[in-house]
Amino acid sequence: MPPAWLSVLSGVLLVPVLWITVWTFGQTVALATVQGEFWRTPQCWWFHVGLVLWAIVFGGLRGPALSWLYVFAHEWTHVIFTVLCGGRVLQWPQITSRGGFVLTSKTNHLISLSPYVFPFYSVLVAAVFFALRAVVDPGTVGEWIFFASLGLTWGFHLSFTVCMLWEAQTDLARNGRFFSLVWIMLVNLLVLATLLVLAAPTIEPWAFLGQWWRNALSVWDWLMGVIS
Repeated sequence: MPPAWLSVLSGVLLVPVLWITVWTFGQTVALATVQGEFWRTPQCWWFHVGLVLWAIVFGGLRGPALSWLYVFAHEWTHVIFTVLCGGRVLQWPQITSRGGFVLTSKTNHLISLSPYVFPFYSVLVAAVFFALRAVVDPGTVGEWIFFASLGLTWGFHLSFTVCMLWEAQTDLARNGRFFSLVWIMLVNLLVLATLLVLAAPTIEPWAFLGQWWRNALSVWDWLMGVIS
């Protein structure tokens, strides 16, 4: 566990990065929806259909089954990022609807906080879709189902993440709650921005990065003006 002062300092240093990212994301959404009319595209509409379906499911059917699905995704995300970071799984995930755990040979910020930023089921849906598309043509209906599934699974990830942040999570305590919250908001926003850039034909990845850098320079100039 890092010292408390180091966690707080790291979180404070990330706040300007979060603000610049929020600012850039807002500009990108405005550009895609107002000028590019992205809101009229089937991708946007079906993604929002999935979000609405998830809201209905979460509001009316929330119970042990959904909790078990979240715990499953949570613990297996720990496993995935442990392996990606060169660690080993010492005890495979133990999962119930009330909670779970996994024992690994190492941990770090990325491993412990990964379930809060990695949309497990959205990635699974995307992997299945692109694997099938390499073999067969999904057609228009197949693409609509894909975007609706992305909306539903992203809603699952976002709603459970928000719910878990209010509880006493050891993952957050281990890394410092303030740092964890800022980092989780930042990475989730970057993931959502990536989805927008990929889905909106009028937005280029380099355009987003360029706008982010220009906003960062503006914030830096403002800070230097305040200091001087």
